[in-house]
Order: sequence, then C-alpha cells, then structure tokens
Amino acid sequence: PRDAFRVRYRLHHEESEGLRRGSGGSSVEEVLAAGFGAAPVERNQDVHEFLVEYGLGTDLMVSLTLPFAGLELVQEDVSGDSDTNRTSGLGDIQLGGRLELNGLAAPTAEGEDRWALGLALSFPTGSTNLNRNLGPGDDARLPYPLQLGSGTIDLRPELIWSRWTRRWSYGARASAIVRTSSNDNGYTLGDRAELTAWVARRIDRDHSLSIRVQASRQGGIEGADSDLNPTSSPAANPGSSGISRVDAFLGIQYVGVAGHRFSAELGGPLLQHADGFQVDTDLVAFLAWTYSF
Repeated sequence: PRDAFRVRYRLHHEESEGLRRGSGGSSVEEVLAAGFGAAPVERNQDVHEFLVEYGLGTDLMVSLTLPFAGLELVQEDVSGDSDTNRTSGLGDIQLGGRLELNGLAAPTAEGEDRWALGLALSFPTGSTNLNRNLGPGDDARLPYPLQLGSGTIDLRPELIWSRWTRRWSYGARASAIVRTSSNDNGYTLGDRAELTAWVARRIDRDHSLSIRVQASRQGGIEGADSDLNPTSSPAANPGSSGISRVDAFLGIQYVGVAGHRFSAELGGPLLQHADGFQVDTDLVAFLAWTYSF
C-alpha cells in the first residue's frame, strides 16, 4: 500500500501564566483567601511524541506512540515566595489502529470525501507516584499536573473526515479519551472530548497555509490521591482540574522530497472555562516531521 511505513516526531509545547477561575481571571490573593496554602502561577510543558505506523493490507494502519514529557509548575505561597518543581520522563504508551474507509491509496477524484475510524489503547507506563524529596526520609507527593501518566488503561477512539481540491483541503476530527478504571492511587483522570476542524490552502507546489479551530472538554479528576493535601494548592485539589477550551491555530506545511513532510502551528485559547482555580494557558505550539515510504 501507499506510504506503508511512516515515522513521525511531534513536539507539543504549552506556556501558561496567571490564574483563572471559571471564565475570568483570578489572583494569588483570591486563592489564598479560599483557604489554600499556595497558588499555582505558572505552568509549562513540552511533550515529545515519537510515532511509528505500518500499513496492513489496503486499508488498515497500526501504530505505536511513545510520549516523553517535560513538565514545570511554579507556585507562590502566602509569604510571596515562589517554588518551582519539574518532572520529566516517559508518558503513557499508545498502541492503535486506523481503518481508512476509502483505502490507503491516494485520492483518485478531486472533492472526494475520505473517512477514517481509529481506536488506540494507552497503557499506564507514565508514573503517577512522582515525589519531591524534602530531605532524608521525607518525600512529598507532587500534584496532579506534574505526574506523567494516568495510571489507567485508556480508550482513545477517533473519527476523521477530509476532502481536497487542487488548491484547498478541509478536514474535521472527533476524538475522545475514556478512562476505564481508577488507578492504584485512588483517583481517575477525567475523560476528554475533542472536536477540531481545519482548512488549508496550497500556495505553491510544496507549501500550504492552514487555520484550525479546536474545542475540547477535559473532565475533572474523580477520587483523590491520599498522599496529596487538597488544601495545600488548587493543583493538588481534584475540584480544580476540569476545563473547557476553544483554541485557534495558524499553521504552515511543507511537503519535501522523498517522503518528508514538515508542519508547524502556533495558537492559543479563544475561550476558557476552568473548574476551580487553574493556571491560564497563553500559548500553544506544535512542530512535526513525518517521513513516509
């Protein structure tokens, strides 16, 4: 089949600073007045994804995804002192398959609708037990945003539609993450639902520009890690974990020679509604390289 073997690297970068409560801003003073010992004021993440896909037959692609994350959280306490914690390592590995309902062959007619169904399983290879060492024999569990995995086997279904013409291409994708159980620490990360749509225009033989809009709902944490004090910070409180967002992105794509493809997107939230107190996301960026043969 066409492009029977594909490898991809993708960087997902996010920068967040300041506080949000609901659809509006908040402050350190408001968080402390609510009874918390500290307030998260800055959060940054870099997730590096390495994906390998292989075509089986004429319509099925199977895949393996290895994510590596670097996470940072800055918190400020009642005295105004800042405390920065960082974690990094392997996240939850994914195994999946995608059924191309039109087959893996290239489109044969301009304006043809193409559909794909996908399902992946993610496995709890990312840690949920990362601690901060406070001294000999004294460890403290790091809050939920600094843990690398979910601790559960998760289902990741998706449905993709796309269409192309000589100059334009369009597409949409509906996807979800469904948690199947609680983890060994007594909690379940919230389910996630996501809908994204894009349009791209070819500007020459090798380049195209795109606009993409993404709406998502990240459910809140159910249960709690007994090693975390929920009053120490909103980052350690399950009531401050769910969020709804609408993001917009501008992108550029380059199709190189011999199966290489490069893409970049830059954007951020148009709308955010946070459950409880959360760090306000400012910027989201994606960089990707794909090689098919």
